[in-house]
Formats: sequence, structure tokens, C-alpha cells
Amino acid sequence: MGVWVGVVDSALLASPGYRALIERLQQLHPLQDSRFDRWLCVRTSDRGVLCLVAARDSRLVGFLAGRPRQGHIALVGSSEPRSGVGSALIDSFARHAAMAGAAELTVVLDSGREGRWERRRFFEVNEFSSVGGSALHFARPIPQDRLDRCMACSSDQVSISG
Repeated sequence: MGVWVGVVDSALLASPGYRALIERLQQLHPLQDSRFDRWLCVRTSDRGVLCLVAARDSRLVGFLAGRPRQGHIALVGSSEPRSGVGSALIDSFARHAAMAGAAELTVVLDSGREGRWERRRFFEVNEFSSVGGSALHFARPIPQDRLDRCMACSSDQVSISG
């Protein structure tokens, strides 16, 4: 089954399904400096932040928060690791970032030691590479052909029941 990605709106933000997803991601993805539950009450319009969710079979299965103008991904997680959910979220965010004028995506790995290599492999599979030899800072250009296509893309906004 496919993965649908949509922007977090106020109705979704208040839904029990959204809260359950965020709590599950907090358990699955131990991070050092960031927390999924910090995003329980952040609206998409807050401080230039874009929050996306992914759904499969009407179930919320993934989350991404980032700043599209800067192309920076603050946090991404899936309750179904290695299923394409995280990649779908990154691709959707890349379209939003391109439309906001960003030429690249950036991320700083925030995993604890036990999860860092797995997260690093995830971003490398999604075409990110180390910035200046850093073990934590990664970037991925948004190729010009993607930028051109993005100007014509339709919104990813979908209706997802919580």
C-alpha cells in the first residue's frame, strides 16, 4: 500500500491518533537533544516550521518537522522503519523546501550512540552526504530538475483521520 503525506493542521493536531503517533515515535527513536513530544502542540504556521505526517491504510505512521525556507529537517521518524515512510516524508519536505526557495536539505543527526549509525544510513540512502567530513551534519542538494518540477506540483495536503 502507498504512503500518503499531509500537512499537520489544527484538527489533526487535536486528534488522539496524532498524540499516539508522537508518543510511539518518542519510544522508537531515542534522541539526545530533541524530543518528538515537543511537537504535540506546534502548529505548522509557528515560526516558519512545517510539520508533515504520513499515513498508510488510514493509520498515522510517520512525522517530519522542518523549516522549508532553510531546507532544514529538524526531526523525522516512522513507526514502520524500513518501509518507505521516512523517504516519503523527506521527498514531500523537499518539494515544500524547493517551493520556499531552498536549494538543499540539511539535517543534524541527533541520535544516541546506539541509533546513530542506523539514522546515518537512512539519510545516506536518501542521498544525503556528510558536510565537511562531519559525522553529524548532512546535506542533500535539491537538483534543478526537481526544483522545476516542484513549481508545477500540486499540494500533498490530504485528509487523514486521527
